[in-house]
Amino acid sequence: MAAQVSYSFQGKEFTIWNAEQLTAINRTKLKQRAMDIREHVGADRLPSMPQHPEELVRWIMDVQAGLMGREPAAFAAYAQPGRGHQQQQQQ
Repeated sequence: MAAQVSYSFQGKEFTIWNAEQLTAINRTKLKQRAMDIREHVGADRLPSMPQHPEELVRWIMDVQAGLMGREPAAFAAYAQPGRGHQQQQQQ
């Protein structure tokens, strides 16, 4: 059985990135991959996107897992519409 290389969320196909791939690219490309996910899913439905590269890699990995139905604890609270960075700021 071949490894899954992409997933679909609300009709859009996304590549599954692993930590090794994400840490090997430059900061600009890493940020663009995160912004592509955030733009399609909606910032209000996701945890705040960090700026530090190592944290951004973890954010992408967690969001991917959540969107594929493998919700990590960090993503679970944000998976519902109307939740996300705005709620996190209120806490």
